[in-house]
Formats: sequence, structure tokens, C-alpha cells
Amino acid sequence: MDHSRCLELLFVDTRLQLAGVIMGYEIDHIFVLTDTDAPSAGALLRLGLTEGPPNRHAGQGTANRRFFFDNAMLELLWVENVDEASNPATRPLRLADRWIERSTTASPFGICSAPAMQTPSCRRLGLMSIGPPSSLQG
Repeated sequence: MDHSRCLELLFVDTRLQLAGVIMGYEIDHIFVLTDTDAPSAGALLRLGLTEGPPNRHAGQGTANRRFFFDNAMLELLWVENVDEASNPATRPLRLADRWIERSTTASPFGICSAPAMQTPSCRRLGLMSIGPPSSLQG
């Protein structure tokens, strides 16, 4: 399947929702910006949560520790490379700024949604879109 088409559809769906069109969305995952290597994950492990495999986001400058649930994921996210996290493609997410200011002026929390009717192959992507496809920028 052409994954870029999934991301394009996600962007179009998001634009339609913002335009006031009622669409079915669900929470895909919640992230919390944390210290490097997410030492706070230890508290979740002590509570009995099971940790999934960590992930590094190439080109986005971030890495994470993940805890999966039946219908969502909790992502403990940190910036490993401020330059990558601030590049033109990722700048709209403001992850570098929010990570740097997470303890003072910026919210460390984020909610990522996905269309409820998303196909399984698109769903496997998670919400990897870091900006609108170039064909939709204007």
C-alpha cells in the first residue's frame, strides 16, 4: 500500500474536521515529553504496566519508550537531536521548543488522533505525518 496516500488522506481528513465537517476520530496515542531516556518509565513499570519496544524517529530527532493498551499507546517522548527536531519538516510540531520548555512554560502533553475508520495498513503507521504532503501545501 502507498503509505504516502494514507498520510495525505489523514491531512485531508484533519483539514475537513477543522472546517467543521463531523468526522469520526479516536485517540491513537498520548505522549508526554520527558527527560532523556524517560526515567519516569520506572514508575509505570512498578505499577505493573508492560513496556513495549522503544523507538527512534529518524529525521524527527526524537526517541521514545512506549506502553501499549488495547486501543491506544502512551508514549514517553524526548528530543535526542534538537537540530533534527527543529528542521523545516518537523518545526510545525514545535517538539524541540516544547521539550526544552516542558518544565516551565510549555505543556509536555500531546494527544494524537486518527480517523476511526482508518485501514489497518494506515493504522500501522501511527501518526507519522510531520506536516502536510507537499501536494497539499498552499
